[in-house]
Amino acid sequence: FGFMPPLELLKLWADNGFWYDREKQEVKTIKDIQLMASMAPPGGGRNAFSQRIMSVFSVLNMTNPSDLQLHRIYSTLLNDKLSQFDDSIKPLGDPITKATIELYFNIAEELLPTPAKSHYLFNTRDLAKVIQGTMQATRQYYDSRETMLQLWVHECFRIFGDRMWDMDDKAWLKKQLDQKLNQNLMSSWDALFGEADKFPFYGECPPFVSFLRNVENPPYEIVSDSKKLKDMLTEKLEDYAMEPGYSAMDLVLFKDALLHVCRIHRVLMQPRGNALLVGVGGSGRKSLARLATYVADLKCFSIEITKNYRQTEFREDLKSLFRQAGVADKPTVFLFDETQIVVETFLEDINNVLTSGEVPNLFTKDELGGVCEDVRASAKKDGVKADTQDQLYSYFLSRVIRNLHIVLCMSPIGEGFRERCRMFPGLVNCCTIDWFTEWPADALREVAMKQMEEEKSMSQ
Repeated sequence: FGFMPPLELLKLWADNGFWYDREKQEVKTIKDIQLMASMAPPGGGRNAFSQRIMSVFSVLNMTNPSDLQLHRIYSTLLNDKLSQFDDSIKPLGDPITKATIELYFNIAEELLPTPAKSHYLFNTRDLAKVIQGTMQATRQYYDSRETMLQLWVHECFRIFGDRMWDMDDKAWLKKQLDQKLNQNLMSSWDALFGEADKFPFYGECPPFVSFLRNVENPPYEIVSDSKKLKDMLTEKLEDYAMEPGYSAMDLVLFKDALLHVCRIHRVLMQPRGNALLVGVGGSGRKSLARLATYVADLKCFSIEITKNYRQTEFREDLKSLFRQAGVADKPTVFLFDETQIVVETFLEDINNVLTSGEVPNLFTKDELGGVCEDVRASAKKDGVKADTQDQLYSYFLSRVIRNLHIVLCMSPIGEGFRERCRMFPGLVNCCTIDWFTEWPADALREVAMKQMEEEKSMSQ
């Protein structure tokens, strides 16, 4: 918990088997309970663990998996996925896995967290996300080595590159990817992305999206026509304004805005996909997140802060959110802004949802019984064994985890962001980070042009 008194209280029970009831002035013996705990090693903002407390545990150290073990895990998954693809793509499983592992270790060794880059915390979750993203390829639309390697580079940039706000770090990552392509995959950055007539994002990695085709299971494919992408999102923006209960958003979809919508949409379409959007106020984080949510055909849930809004009211809103995702079975995005953090315990609950999928003691005993009864019919329909309340609640939580996506909007200014990343590691570990850096010149030009056109039309 970060403080010694709760740990000492656990030590008292572990050593003696009882606690003192301070109200009734009597001993309470705790029986038939065993204590299991887990922690990360010291470092990265984590303090060394007290030897007094450690003495009551039988300590089991879980070492990091070796390169060979990581390669076996991820190459098995990737090779199985690619076994149905064309002969030119089938052999790519092992070299892609090898290049990803090498890239991950290079990043973890070189890009260490600093006070200005406290979120540079990389672990094997990131490695798994790259492989997961690469496995979104479909046989029908990926018929050459180049398209497969383009997808792999894109996923590396989304997982590692989007976490970086320093352009020097992004240039370093691009150079590392070029080296891996040369060493392991017999290709290069220029060979994949250097042809201006093929890719509108000349010299850069173009986005991959799954909303370009109006089919039942749209493929995850590269954007080769930026105008088509802009026209489609402009149309979606107009449709959004026509939806009942939604208000029109006055957005200028310049190049960076298009890319951010693609990145957020990509995260929302993945299992347990959560996003952390980092940028100053007014950079378009919430508006673009709402647009991406609408494009993904998800419901957007947000809270309204009132004068007396505190932990109790927040918990009630979380109950409504969980019922929407778990009982009604509606895929939902919880959009949460840093201005809504009235008390820091809000983030503790969100951190619990990110890491475990639930908030401890969210529902009272009576409410829990009602929730379990609400999902009983659905559980039977899905063929899930649901004889006890625990089984029903597990089924309810599985639906919440499947349907709920969290999008957090934070500002990097001041000490708050760094302190929150340290106190609540799920914000970094369980979210895909997207940095909203300063708007480029072409964005400012487009915004100014639209403003001038509007004023000109009004004067006429």
